[in-house]
Amino acid sequence: MGPHCFFIWILLICFTPSSALAGHNDINTLFKLRDTVTEGKGFLRDWFHSEKAPCSWSGITCVEHTVVEIDLSSAPIYAPFPSCVGLFQSLARLNFSGCGFSGELPDALGNLHNLEQLDLSHNQLTGALPVSLYGLKTLKEMVLDNNFFSGQLSPAIAQLKYLKKLSVSSNSISGVIPPELGSLQNLEFLDLHMNALNGSIPAALGNLSQLLHLDASQNNICGSIFPGITAMTNLVTVDLSSNALVGPLPREIGQLQNAQLLILGHNGFNGSIPEEIGELKLLEALELPGCKLTGIPWTVGDLRSLRKLDISGNDFDTELPASIGKLGNLTRLSARSAGLTGNIPRQLGNCKKLVLVDFNGNSFSGPIPEELAGLEAIVALDVQGNNLSGHIPDWIRNWANLRSIYLGQNMFSGPLPVLPLQHLVVFSAETNMLSGSIPGEICQAKSLQSLRLHNNNLNGNIMKAFKGCKNLTELNLQGNHLHGEIPHYLSELPLVTVELSQNNFTGKLPEKLWESSTIL
Repeated sequence: MGPHCFFIWILLICFTPSSALAGHNDINTLFKLRDTVTEGKGFLRDWFHSEKAPCSWSGITCVEHTVVEIDLSSAPIYAPFPSCVGLFQSLARLNFSGCGFSGELPDALGNLHNLEQLDLSHNQLTGALPVSLYGLKTLKEMVLDNNFFSGQLSPAIAQLKYLKKLSVSSNSISGVIPPELGSLQNLEFLDLHMNALNGSIPAALGNLSQLLHLDASQNNICGSIFPGITAMTNLVTVDLSSNALVGPLPREIGQLQNAQLLILGHNGFNGSIPEEIGELKLLEALELPGCKLTGIPWTVGDLRSLRKLDISGNDFDTELPASIGKLGNLTRLSARSAGLTGNIPRQLGNCKKLVLVDFNGNSFSGPIPEELAGLEAIVALDVQGNNLSGHIPDWIRNWANLRSIYLGQNMFSGPLPVLPLQHLVVFSAETNMLSGSIPGEICQAKSLQSLRLHNNNLNGNIMKAFKGCKNLTELNLQGNHLHGEIPHYLSELPLVTVELSQNNFTGKLPEKLWESSTIL
C-alpha cells in the first residue's frame, strides 16, 4: 500500500460517522441475539429461514441500521435472558413480554442509556433487580410483572425521574416501599400488587400528584391509610386490598374526586364508612369486603355512578340504608355475611340495572319486597341464611334472565311457585316451611340443573313432577312428607346426585336407577 492510499485509509477510519459504526455493531449483535433464541425458531421464522436483512426481521425496528426497538412479545423462546441485549446502545423500546426467559437480569442492561420502554413481564426471571437498572435515566415505562424477582426496591429508584409507569406485580419483592418513590413526579401508574412488601405506606407517596393508578394489594402492608393519599387528587384507581391495614377509613377520602375504583377490602379497617364517601361522584366500584366496618352512611346513595358495591364480611349490625335505591347504575350488590338487619329495603326495586344481589348470611326479616318485581335484568339472587318469611313470590317469573336463586335456610311458607324461566339453572329453597305438592309445571324451567327442596313440609307424589326436567343433575327432596312410589323415569334423567330419604315413599326402588350411567 502506497503512502497516499494509507493516508486515505486513515482518514476513512477517523471520519466514519459513529452512527455508521454503531449500526455495524448492532447488525453483528442481532446475529448474536439470534444465536441465543434458537428455541423460538418456529415463531421467528424469518430470523432463521429467509434472506431478509436483520433490520427486517420480525420484531426488529432500525433507523439506518441502528436498532431502536426490539419487540419479541409472546414469542415462545424459553432460554436464559440474553446479555447481549445490553450492546444495543441506541435501543429505545425493549419488549420481551411472555417469552419464557429465565435467570437473572444482567448488569449490562444498565448500558441501554436511551431506553424509554422496558417490558419483561410474564417470564421466569429471578433474583434481585440489578442496581444498573436504576441508572436508565431516560426510562418512562418499566413493566416486570409475573416473574420471580426477589430482593427489595432500591432507594436508587429516585434516579428514574421520567418514569410514568412502574409495574412489578406478581413477584416476590420484599421489604418496605422506598419513600424515594415519592420523588417520581411524572409517575402515573404504580402497581406493586402480589409481592411480599411490608411496613407502612410512606407518606412521601402523597407527592405523586400525577398518579392515576395505585395498586399495592396482596402484600403485608400495615398501619393506616397514609395521610398523603388525599393529596393524590388525580387518582382514578386505588387498590390496597388484602393487606394488614387498620384503623378507620379517613374522612378525607372524599377528596379523591376523580376516583372510579376504590378497593380496600380484606384489611382490618373498623368504624363506619365515612359520610364523605358520598362525595366521590365518579366512583364506579366500591369494594370493602372482609373488614370490621360497623356503619353504612346514608350518603352511600349519592354515589350515582356506582356499578359495583361489595360490603360483604363486615360487622354492620344495622339496616341497609334506603338511600341504596338512588343507585340507578348499580349492577352488582354484594353484602354477604355483613351483619345486616331489618327488612330488605323496598327502594332496592329502583335499581333497575341490578344483575346480582347477594344477601347470603345476614339477619334480614320480613318478606321479599314486592317492589323488587321490576328487577328484570337480574341474573342471580342469593338471600340464603336469613330470617325472611312469607310466600316465595310468584312475580319472580318476571325475571326472564334469572339463572340462579338461593332462598334456603329462611322461614318461607306456602306453596312452591311455578317459574317458567328458560335460563334458570339453580333453584334452592331448602330448610324452609314450604308446603303443598311439587307443581307439575316445575320443568317448564327447561335449563334447570339443580333443585334443592330438602327439609320442608312438601307432600304429594312425584310420579310426573320431574319427567320433563331433561337437564336435571341434582335433586334433593330429603326430609319432606312426599309419598307414593319412586318413579322409573328418574333413571332416564342425567341425574348425578339424588337424595330422597326421610320421606314416606313406598314400594321398591326402581331397578333402572341402579343402571343409570350418571348417578354416583
